[in-house]
Amino acid sequence: MSKHLTFAVVGHVDHGKTSLVRALTGMETDRLAEEKRRGLTIELGFAYLETPEGVIDFVDAPGHESFVRTMISGASGAAAALLVVDVTQGVQEQTREHLYICRLLGIDRYVVALTKIDRADDEQIATARRNTLELCAIEQQSVARMVPVSSEMGTGVDAVRHALLEVLRETPCTPCGKHPFLPIDRVFVVDGTGVVVTGTLSRGAINTGDEASIWPAGQDCVVRQIEVNGHPATTALPGMRTAISLRGRKIDNLVRGMTLCTAGYDRPARQLQVSVAVRDRGYKLRSGDSVRVLFGTTSRIAKIKVVGGHLLQPGESGFLRILFEEPVLARFGQCFVVRRLSPAQTLGGGKILDPCADDRSFLEPRLHEYLSALQSEGLEDALQIMVEAAWPEGVLVSDIEVAHGLQPGATTDAITGAARLECGGRVYSQWHCDQLEVRIEEAINTFHKNSPTFVSMPLNKLMNIIGSGHDRALVALMLKRLQEKSRIVINGAEVMASGFDPFAGLDAPQRERLGKLESVLLEANLSPPHLEEISHDLALDGKLLRMLVDLGRVVALGKAGQQKNIYFHRDALLQAPGLLEASFGLSEPFSMSDARKALGVSRKYALPLLEYFDRLGLTQRTGDVRMLISKK
Repeated sequence: MSKHLTFAVVGHVDHGKTSLVRALTGMETDRLAEEKRRGLTIELGFAYLETPEGVIDFVDAPGHESFVRTMISGASGAAAALLVVDVTQGVQEQTREHLYICRLLGIDRYVVALTKIDRADDEQIATARRNTLELCAIEQQSVARMVPVSSEMGTGVDAVRHALLEVLRETPCTPCGKHPFLPIDRVFVVDGTGVVVTGTLSRGAINTGDEASIWPAGQDCVVRQIEVNGHPATTALPGMRTAISLRGRKIDNLVRGMTLCTAGYDRPARQLQVSVAVRDRGYKLRSGDSVRVLFGTTSRIAKIKVVGGHLLQPGESGFLRILFEEPVLARFGQCFVVRRLSPAQTLGGGKILDPCADDRSFLEPRLHEYLSALQSEGLEDALQIMVEAAWPEGVLVSDIEVAHGLQPGATTDAITGAARLECGGRVYSQWHCDQLEVRIEEAINTFHKNSPTFVSMPLNKLMNIIGSGHDRALVALMLKRLQEKSRIVINGAEVMASGFDPFAGLDAPQRERLGKLESVLLEANLSPPHLEEISHDLALDGKLLRMLVDLGRVVALGKAGQQKNIYFHRDALLQAPGLLEASFGLSEPFSMSDARKALGVSRKYALPLLEYFDRLGLTQRTGDVRMLISKK
């Protein structure tokens, strides 16, 4: 597929931008009757130049100061700029303004066209060249080529094309990725086709038949058809000027400033966290100021809060939290511009570092550190700060992916790393997890010390001790790690320390009573005495009896739905299936009366025994009879 590069055509009003695009492409970018009548570009105009080496797209931006917002909307999708300067007028206010805005938008590839040379002498051309180079130096922008041209006479037009092609060759292709992001700059309806949106695809690929969403409208749709530079296509890639017809319900109220994106991936938010540089013209940014924020094709009024202070002076850089009344959709690394509401002036701009910052209160103590790491492209440090600050809740993997522009499914190493741990779709600080592991083991050991007659600790009790803020999946993982290290033993919903001996904390009389209890139960075989009889005769503490049950040496049974108050010794229960097999084998049905005779017990004991065997899967009941289906 051909390489594509979009140039924003910028410069002061009436310096010949539209005429130059017409000379380069043969296309007319002024579409409105008023534009043609006044000879003034009001709306964005679009054209393209097809070459053997790729396609150059042009977004012709209006040069009048009244339409700066429209200019920003068009330039936001461009990767390069064609700066147009009329040599008879030289550098003008909107020349400076447009170049400054292009810098804020991250554009760093330029071709300068010195137009209307047929109306100027050599001195005027030289002066315009010198002043333009000085302006570019001030704005820290390098110029690929500066070409004198007359659109009317055709002089220099081929040289401009050659300069544009050089930039096309030198510009690397934009990585594709999975999730398309298309800021919409035009919406119209075509008979027989329906609603069509256009824009420069800034991220991901989009294909016919793809499901998509339009934000902030929150409307789902399906990509019906795609055109790239007027040609039908099945796929559009990053950097391409794209027209997409949509199919879906309630998509007839779309407007410029909305964004087409992947359904379920990008998330709108009312707060953004950004880096910002204030213009050095006496402008200031104060916490609480209402400003206009522009990014992509979005233009919204918002309030700002200076991170770590209240004021940014002219020429200063810092971080802002931007608060909107309604959700907006942005992406990580997207450039933005801040403008004063009245009088309308450009105050500064920067990059969006956190596009979904609605729930970032946990970061407040380390917010400046976090944003500094993101600004310096220290993703590893930023993620570590984020997960440490989010303890014990952790951070959703999907939140990290969206906030930092990472591709789902291919970012496990980037998200976890050596210092982080992923569990249950959340990411945690490894150091904090190690400390949690220590706390869990300490809690279990403390439980054993304080409750020596309890063989194991209920997991619910453990959760209460270490704090309800910890996710159960994470606690389960820490328990598993401790068990793998042979530090604990997990038994269903209970846990105990490895090597814990519950008998070690018993005194001699307690040990003697336990020994007598086991002897009584073994001697009674399958007809043990009732709990009250045992407790009275042996002066037995209920905690001691529970200890034997927890150890599995005694099993408590009872009729279904009743209290389990008949206690059998384990060894006696192990003999029972063999007695049934000796009488009935593995296929002969038997009744309750038959089982009672085979086991040598009364109905009082036979019923809970058979119900117990049913639960274990040793017997299977059908009506009033059972069969032995396993003797293990």
